[in-house]
Parts: sequence; structure tokens; C-alpha cells
Amino acid sequence: MNTIISILGAIAGFVGAISGGMALWLQVRASVRRIKVEIYTGYTIGANRNNHQKMIFITGYNPGLLDVNISHFGLRIGKEGQMVFTPGALEGGEFDSDMVLPGTLKQGEKCSVWMKPQMIAKALINNGHEGEVTFRAFLKENIGKEYMSKKFRIDLSKFSVAD
Repeated sequence: MNTIISILGAIAGFVGAISGGMALWLQVRASVRRIKVEIYTGYTIGANRNNHQKMIFITGYNPGLLDVNISHFGLRIGKEGQMVFTPGALEGGEFDSDMVLPGTLKQGEKCSVWMKPQMIAKALINNGHEGEVTFRAFLKENIGKEYMSKKFRIDLSKFSVAD
């Protein structure tokens, strides 16, 4: 009989340890800021449905439980460097965004920024890049933490500096 009680006690202790570990894991998870970043191409459609433009979109989504303060976004080009799009650049008309930067991305919210691929290609070509270039999009917090997308490629041979 003592053996059965010992086994049941061990099982109860194991279940208690697992539930305590899960509670700790959930508490830690809730205290971490997270942003999911995607980069992709798409089209904008104006009032005239035949007048659409191809764009590159950078989208950030907050699946976490904490608000995240976004200061800016940009492109990380390999290990060589980065192309940063500052809040002032958004006002220049070369970019469009559904969020005023710097801004707060609350739990469950998303923000997007879009620009013409020619603009990115022109900047890359003017800085000595050629052929196919691989980069990642990022959103950056006010405290310096970056959230990165998966890799994205653009073929610069399809563009010219005059575009």
C-alpha cells in the first residue's frame, strides 16, 4: 500500500512541477516584446483600376502582450550595412505608411510601410550594388532592439538609375 501512495505522490509532484513550469513560462513569455516582420511585393489600386503600381511592403505585427514603440524601419543588406528609412523620409512622399513614426504598436495591431521598388533599386545601384541583392526588412524599437523579416531578393538588372 505504501508503494501505491509513493507512486501517487510522485505523480502528483510531477504534475505540480509541470504546471508550475508552465506558469513560469507563460509569465516570462508575457514579459517579452515581439514583432513579426514580413516583406513582400504587391500592388496598389487607385480610383482608376487600370492604374496600379507594384510596391514593396514591409509589415510589422505585434503578437505579444506588451506594446512596442517603433522608432523607424529599414533594410539590412547582408553584413555590409543597412538602408534606414527615418520618420522624416516618410514626409518626403517617397514612402507611404499607415502609422506615424515614431509610434506604438499595441497588442494585436499591425503597421505597414510601402514604397516603389525603383526607389530601393536606385539607392542600391547608387551605392555600388549590382545584380541580385538579398536583404531583410526590420522594424526598430526606441530602445534599439530590431525585429527582422525573412530574406528578400531584388534583381537590380531590371532597373536603371534613371527609373
